[in-house]
Amino acid sequence: MQTWCWMRAGELSELQDKLIKLKQAGFIGVIMQGKPAEIAFAAKLGKEIGIEVHYWFVTMSCRDTKAASHPDWFCLNAQGVSTLTDPPYVNYYKWLCPNHPEVIPYLKDRMSVFLSIPDLDGIQLDYIRFPDVILPDKLQSHYNLVQDHIMPEFDYCYCPNCRKKFEEQYGKDPLDIEDIAHNQEWLEFRLQSINKLVQQLTEHVHAAGRMISAAVFPTPNMSADMVRQRWSDWQLDAYFPMLYHNFYNGKISWITDCLKDINATITSNSPIYAGLYLKGFNGDELEKTLTENKDICAGYSFFELGGLNEKTLKLIEKL
Repeated sequence: MQTWCWMRAGELSELQDKLIKLKQAGFIGVIMQGKPAEIAFAAKLGKEIGIEVHYWFVTMSCRDTKAASHPDWFCLNAQGVSTLTDPPYVNYYKWLCPNHPEVIPYLKDRMSVFLSIPDLDGIQLDYIRFPDVILPDKLQSHYNLVQDHIMPEFDYCYCPNCRKKFEEQYGKDPLDIEDIAHNQEWLEFRLQSINKLVQQLTEHVHAAGRMISAAVFPTPNMSADMVRQRWSDWQLDAYFPMLYHNFYNGKISWITDCLKDINATITSNSPIYAGLYLKGFNGDELEKTLTENKDICAGYSFFELGGLNEKTLKLIEKL
């Protein structure tokens, strides 16, 4: 049973103690956000301590000022509105389009900054998808939404590049299709757009001799419907499905149901690490979850470091 956690670099003076504590509790790795110098410092410490450090690479959701100077790189919804100027849900939801020819080189360049760090063990892709067409149940209520159908203001991407590529492949403009929101060819086109992007980024990371993984939505079928992400198609070294049961108003048994669905769907032999949202557990629920699911996944990843108190670390250490 292997355990990971997501974390931010934070104060470098405290980082060594944090990584040592995680190592002592049996963690094999961390997925870390931070600036290149912070990640380089952490990766060097990781090698000394014996714990893997992977960079937490936020992919398609983009706040970079360089990208923002190219408004044509960003997704448009079915109403023609850009995520750059009018982001959905929250003001930082500015999403790149995988079909713009300059986006993949831009992502590779950003990634290469971290791949040049000698001690870094790998890259984890996050936000490797389209914007949410359907939010988890709890988040819908948070935004006073009822998404019981596909709404054009949350349906992406209809930019000129996507429309042109789709028309070249299928002989029609998606905007000319009746009930385009439920058209299977249009859905498959967007799923394949993300698949092709992931394949290129995977080749880029593997060429640097590093491991690549991804934080993904709960099951391949759910993620295809909700964010146009069918991660069972990908050839990664590990998968970290975010099984945040409370986001879906689910009981802890929902986590088990998702893992069984994943095991029945995915054909890859790469490990599945169940991502758990620590704030979503009450009382003895976390211990029950860890015990009941340890035989149907390779391990767990916890969001995030700040929720790992001494009691939780001791519980994890017993796994």
